[in-house]
Amino acid sequence: MDAQRWQHIKQIFDKAQQRTGDAREAFLNDACGEDTTLRAEVESLLHAHDNEGPADQARDAIQTALHDEEHTAAAAGRHIGPYELIEELGYGGMGRVFRARRADGQFEQQVALKLLATGIPSPEAQARFLTERQILATLNHPNIARLLDGGVSKGGPPYFVMELVEGRPIDAYCNAHQLSVHDRLMLMLDVCSAVRYAHQHLVVHRDLKPSNILVTSRGDVKLLDFGIAKLLDPGAVHGTTVPHTRTGLLPMTPSYASPEQVRGEAITTASDIYQLGVVLYELLTGCRPYQIEDRTPSEIEQIICEEAPTRPSTAVSQREEQQTAATPMSSAQLCTTLRGDLDLMVMKALRKEPERRYDAVDQLADDIRHTLNGHPVSAHPDRWTYRAGKFVHRHRWGVGVAAVIALLIISSIAGLTLQNRQIAQERDRVRMEAMKAEHVKDFLIDLFGQSDPRASRGGAATVEEVLEGGAARLQQDLADAPEIRAEMMGAIGAVYQRLGHYDEAYPLLEQSLTTRRSLFGEQHETVATGLRDLALLERQEENYATAEALFREALAIQKTHYDDDHIGVAQTRRDLAEVLHRAGRAEDAAALYADALPVYRRVLGETHSQTADVLGALGRLRNNMGDYEAAEPLLREALQIRQHTLEANHPDIAVNQRELGACLAALHRFAEARSLLLQSYETLQDKQGADHQDTRRTLERLAALYEEWGKPDRAEAMEARLAETAP
Repeated sequence: MDAQRWQHIKQIFDKAQQRTGDAREAFLNDACGEDTTLRAEVESLLHAHDNEGPADQARDAIQTALHDEEHTAAAAGRHIGPYELIEELGYGGMGRVFRARRADGQFEQQVALKLLATGIPSPEAQARFLTERQILATLNHPNIARLLDGGVSKGGPPYFVMELVEGRPIDAYCNAHQLSVHDRLMLMLDVCSAVRYAHQHLVVHRDLKPSNILVTSRGDVKLLDFGIAKLLDPGAVHGTTVPHTRTGLLPMTPSYASPEQVRGEAITTASDIYQLGVVLYELLTGCRPYQIEDRTPSEIEQIICEEAPTRPSTAVSQREEQQTAATPMSSAQLCTTLRGDLDLMVMKALRKEPERRYDAVDQLADDIRHTLNGHPVSAHPDRWTYRAGKFVHRHRWGVGVAAVIALLIISSIAGLTLQNRQIAQERDRVRMEAMKAEHVKDFLIDLFGQSDPRASRGGAATVEEVLEGGAARLQQDLADAPEIRAEMMGAIGAVYQRLGHYDEAYPLLEQSLTTRRSLFGEQHETVATGLRDLALLERQEENYATAEALFREALAIQKTHYDDDHIGVAQTRRDLAEVLHRAGRAEDAAALYADALPVYRRVLGETHSQTADVLGALGRLRNNMGDYEAAEPLLREALQIRQHTLEANHPDIAVNQRELGACLAALHRFAEARSLLLQSYETLQDKQGADHQDTRRTLERLAALYEEWGKPDRAEAMEARLAETAP
């Protein structure tokens, strides 16, 4: 019977034995159809399964008795050859393993003694036992438990003696010591070394699993239990008789069995490579690639032979933290470590088709070493990007230094190129500025030459006449220099504005802005300057909505060229804040002043006059809002800066004193407020006269102070002075 025919019979048998009576009959009719031979084979198996004979029952009873507690306790003290049994260590198949000691007085030694179980062992079990003993006699490797002795016990069953391995299964050892992925791979290299040695001696283990791979307290790996091992060449080991495996009684551990083992096909070294993949999977993830507990034989076969295992990294990501391999890593870190080479290596070892796995254990071991050393692995597609990435990871310090050097060289070249370009641009800019300066000089000399009586043939021209003449000549004299013409229009427009001639200033400023837009585009910084000039004019004429729009447009352009810490951006914010203040939007204005103030402090300095201007403006605003507590420190700091930078008795100091005095009066600190207001009044009266509006405002503030302070006589005196200086 070929393997495919037998697999078909097994599948029908597994499903039929789960049914009884009419249900079984209907199932067999459907599954076997007209194939009477198939029906007969299945029914024969079902009959044997349903009708166990006395011999079957006797052997089951004997096997149960062999490892119950009573018989195990009775074995202690029994002598097998020159050895005395101490305790049972394990039970497997038809054999029992005991801890024993040498008892013939020759020397002291503790060993592991494996004894073929008493009872009625089958000829196959006896043959396997003797084969295992002979195989171990041929294997001499530091990672394989050594055979020390062997013989036949007094009662008849054969035995053999091995070195006693005091250790734990490899998975339990790794988890108990919380070994890293690196250390687990190092242990697997020792396992691969032992398996490779066995393969070199034409032995396939066929039962590689954690319980057969022990690790001692010193970290030494020992491979055990060649009880179901297979010889690739039966004649290679003298004195062995290879047992014939009866159909349906396949020697294997299902959770670690390869697909060809499950199907009953020919076994090669590829089966051990598959089992090494399962063990490696379990060490790295804490679980097995397949969950086959409580499954029927046919279901187990289908899962192992047909279902693709989950990648180790995916298995880790899908499991709870406490269920993953007990490594120092978190699940996320372990998932990242496994993703890539380790995933590919394990999945290659677990291929369904033996020919698609590693060709030999050496290849798997080489890939493990390459992973540990950061080299490319054979399981990964051979792409230059992959090899380059591995090279960089392996030599990251060297590559890092080389990259820094290369970056410095490239940066130097780029820097020199950029520097040369900047030098050329700066040279061109200097030339342009020189030409502009020459044009402006000639224009101004010619313009202000009109004030010479000899040139004007009469009295000297007024400022207004000079400006009017200059504006008229701009188009003619600077026709070939539109950029300079736009700047001069802006300059003359600004002078007109300061003189209060808004009607003359507006067309010049507007034409200057239009020219700049046509020359440089909407987002050039000189366009922002033109917008600011127009916005200042609109603010003077109290067109606050128009001024706000112009300032905001200028601010948006400036932000494309500078960051928020640029002084130009801060100045525009300050001007916009004044517009909003005048328009009655105090909170918005205060926010803009607050944004601008740190820039003035940092760029211009803590004691700069413009810093004092922003402090004073924000202080006045807070004062007008009734936030006197916030206004006082701002006004006081502004006063200190002006007293430090201006000459004594300067009118700006006096104005600041008046503002701070008004704030203190609102806080009912009348004495301090009176002192400041009196100093302010005396300075302004001396510098600007009693009838100047700043002097009169201070006098008004003094009168209000005395009234609030409860000193009506002094308040009346101040009001009398105001009446004397009324225009």
